[in-house]
Amino acid sequence: MDDKIRFISDSEYEFYYTLPSPKNKHFPIHTLIGHWMNSYSKYFNKKYNRSGPLWDGRLNKRLIDSETYLQKSICYIHRNPIHHGIVNNYHDYSFSSYSEILNINSDIVSPESTLEVFGGKENFIAAHQDFKGTYDPDI
Repeated sequence: MDDKIRFISDSEYEFYYTLPSPKNKHFPIHTLIGHWMNSYSKYFNKKYNRSGPLWDGRLNKRLIDSETYLQKSICYIHRNPIHHGIVNNYHDYSFSSYSEILNINSDIVSPESTLEVFGGKENFIAAHQDFKGTYDPDI
């Protein structure tokens, strides 16, 4: 599995994960997400005649530097609606990619690459069940 993971230095990080800007420049993906969140907050606040932040805290970036950390991150994201009491199980949250990943013929996500990270469908399900009982925001 070492051939699937490429470790990069902190100095290389800013330039490795980039998307092109309209002016043919590059910027880090976390900057793109930050701009999107800021734009959406402004839109939402104007639409509903309110002010203030929509999200608590800052946007944090963390380097996924191992396959184990990637697995935990995927489980953590899928676990959020359960942790916050929105649903009771992974399948019930319609905005989650969990069910789409288990649907091999998905038009929305590429399940093969995600299932490969877990070593197959059974391991994907088992990892989520193991993670369901925990909630570690510092994964």
